[in-house]
Amino acid sequence: MPHKAKEIRSIQDLISLFKIIVYNSGELIFKLKNMQKNESNLDRSLRAILGVVFLALGALSFSGITSGMLFVLGVVMLITAATGFCALYKLFGIDTIGEKK
Repeated sequence: MPHKAKEIRSIQDLISLFKIIVYNSGELIFKLKNMQKNESNLDRSLRAILGVVFLALGALSFSGITSGMLFVLGVVMLITAATGFCALYKLFGIDTIGEKK
């Protein structure tokens, strides 16, 4: 039975959404950790900072769909920062690491 989407109205709703995303992303994170890194340390640091900012903005400043979009964007930024791999970079042939050793 499909999960029915509902509006995020409280911090508890946001926490519940985060738990669902984390629970369902375990396999994805495992696969991403085994992929070749294509993000430099600076890129990863900026993504981590932006991820936290997007999560905070989604939780504190906006409501409804905007909040959900910021939350998902923040989670994606944090996952890519943690793994060092960006699928869009791979798709477009971008590599910010520079010279490989």
